Amino acid sequence: MQKSMENHIFSDIIIKATNYADVVELVDTHALGACAARREGSSPFIRTRVRRVLPGSFYFVAIRRICYTCPMSLRTWLQRPISTLNISARFILGVVVVQLLVSVGLSAILSNDPNWSRWHISYLGEGDIFSAHFFNVSMWVAGALVGWFGWAFYQELKKAKASSSELALMRPGVILAGISAIAVCIYLVGLFPRSFGVLPHDIFGHAIYFIFLALCVSAPWILPGMSRWFYAASYLIHAAIIGLFILYWSGLSESLYLAEVATFAFFILWVAIIIRQAEVNG
Repeated sequence: MQKSMENHIFSDIIIKATNYADVVELVDTHALGACAARREGSSPFIRTRVRRVLPGSFYFVAIRRICYTCPMSLRTWLQRPISTLNISARFILGVVVVQLLVSVGLSAILSNDPNWSRWHISYLGEGDIFSAHFFNVSMWVAGALVGWFGWAFYQELKKAKASSSELALMRPGVILAGISAIAVCIYLVGLFPRSFGVLPHDIFGHAIYFIFLALCVSAPWILPGMSRWFYAASYLIHAAIIGLFILYWSGLSESLYLAEVATFAFFILWVAIIIRQAEVNG
């Protein structure tokens, strides 16, 4: 009787196990590893739930990142004030240099005119050809980048002025106004190429130099605390540039190319020195 009860209970357990769980049947069970179809390690794979990364899950995560995570991060980044983006004026100045060099170089290659350097850089923007349109649009972009640089430069000068007694008397607002005016003139040079009108183009083109000249001449007033050699170099730089302009205006030189390149190079060098001084004192 007792043996019959035990057999009944044992069979009942087997029935319940097979009904409620996906386990290997205890009856006619092969020895582990004896059946080639069930070689899944040391335990039967039917009752071992292995979580596997499905191929579709990777694409789901990628699509979610592209469609939701990245746009939300970009939205948060765009909502931040410009002054808190932590992009240094030095970096933006490098972007300006690269953008201008690449734009002028590509425009010169696309124009297929080896004589452009005999006149002036703005010659690349003349005519109704693709290279001219590319050059003029590049000047629009350069004007925007220079304006951005002016704002970042202004913010860094304000911080240096607040933290350094040597630069406490500098006038960042004047420098911002000068660089912003240069940015506007660069933009207008591309907006009014010489083929559109010689007079407006020359006015804005020459204004870039004269604004830079005014900044350098007034350097002891707007940038007190800089070294004497900086002020002396500012004057000597413009003496050389004026000499190149005089050669052009007097007819002794056919090209403004050298004067334009010298103005661009000295402007980059001038502001780079100021940035370095502000970083040291700030």
